[in-house]
Amino acid sequence: MEEETNAHLTIDPLLDHLEHIPEVACWIWKEWQQLIPHEDASSFNNAFRKRLRPSGVGTTVAAFWDGNLAGAASLLAEDLPTRPDLTPWLAEVYVPPRFRHRGVGRRLVFRIMEEAAAIPVSRLYLYTPDRETFYTHLGWTLLERVPYAGRSQSVMQVTPSALLLHRLPV
Repeated sequence: MEEETNAHLTIDPLLDHLEHIPEVACWIWKEWQQLIPHEDASSFNNAFRKRLRPSGVGTTVAAFWDGNLAGAASLLAEDLPTRPDLTPWLAEVYVPPRFRHRGVGRRLVFRIMEEAAAIPVSRLYLYTPDRETFYTHLGWTLLERVPYAGRSQSVMQVTPSALLLHRLPV
């Protein structure tokens, strides 16, 4: 997969930047630890490292804004325990507050959609308690709402053809 760029942003597989794995694992742990109660920070970090792949399912991509780590997103086989029948998932999309509202999250989502399209898969899924509008603007549609982790979650889906319709200019 080619590196995605604009004036300030590059997106690469996290495995190309080993020095940033601990920071990305820490972001994910802090943001979603309530969803993985069977893990502590150390065991999550180890499990995260072991599942990383350079592309396809298991990949995590990292965004860099002028060389600074600015976000990450993953493509996982499983993400929502109550829906093991759905696969694969866009997951762990995180952009630190100082890089938000610059298009970083959007570019991360599209990069994971490209990874999924390259496999290829007919559908890609995600769940979110509070970002349905963001994903709808990127071509995702609501599949269902389900209770999980004490909140209502929007389970959303997208097809590879949606990637072509919403393709970002190079």
